[in-house]
Amino acid sequence: MQETEKAIRAVMDGGTYLGTGVADIVRRIMSQPNQDDAIEGLTDREREVLLLIAEGASSKEIAAKLSISIKTVETHRTNLMEKTNRHGIAELTRYAIENKVIKAAPTPDTGH
Repeated sequence: MQETEKAIRAVMDGGTYLGTGVADIVRRIMSQPNQDDAIEGLTDREREVLLLIAEGASSKEIAAKLSISIKTVETHRTNLMEKTNRHGIAELTRYAIENKVIKAAPTPDTGH
């Protein structure tokens, strides 16, 4: 139950919570050198959309935040998937972490 409480508190404080298994994967990804140059081919707007996707924002939230239509957000998402050869939100999020578009949340201290 302690882990659940930590997760709820982190989210309620506007943060992100990663369970220990995910945190281990993120740590491994962050320690690997970046081998992907596709990030250089993204537009500034695509980078903004990628960041918001990785932060868990919905298309509607992204559209409102960037003052663009939902259809435009979906077009950017499609372009991101094509340019990065990633498919789905999870893969785009991993790509954002690998390319340091978004920082991984600190790992919770589980006492192990």
